[in-house]
Amino acid sequence: MTLLLRIGLSCILLLQSLTAVYGAAALDEKCLDMVQELMSSQLGHIVPCINELGLTTPKERGANYNCIMKCVLARAETLTPEGRISVMRAVSFILEKIPNEYIEKALTEIAKCQEYANIDVGDPNDKGCTKMRPLVACGIDFIFNICKV
Repeated sequence: MTLLLRIGLSCILLLQSLTAVYGAAALDEKCLDMVQELMSSQLGHIVPCINELGLTTPKERGANYNCIMKCVLARAETLTPEGRISVMRAVSFILEKIPNEYIEKALTEIAKCQEYANIDVGDPNDKGCTKMRPLVACGIDFIFNICKV
């Protein structure tokens, strides 16, 4: 199975987990489709980041998930050269990619992550990208919460 297919399956499993955790009635199906499209669009950054980081096994990829996400944010130009999150770029992404009916909720949810915008995640001595952990967790919460009814 190719890496791209495995990552795609991971996205589908995450969406299935959302449904299992919150129940099908508690989630907006159209929103889940939108989230799946957003996640699929990020695959274009994930695979090159995995290759750039030299992660060849699933165990390595799992152990370096925060570093993969750091690379994805840098490639998406959401991470500044100084190693901080560009709030303006994050908001622009939402306005560009998220349908109007979900904008208000998306902006409310992403505001919860703003406290992590000033964390310097660009520290080259942070080998496991541990400074990314709170931001990644907030991003996952964003995905979980945006589709809750």
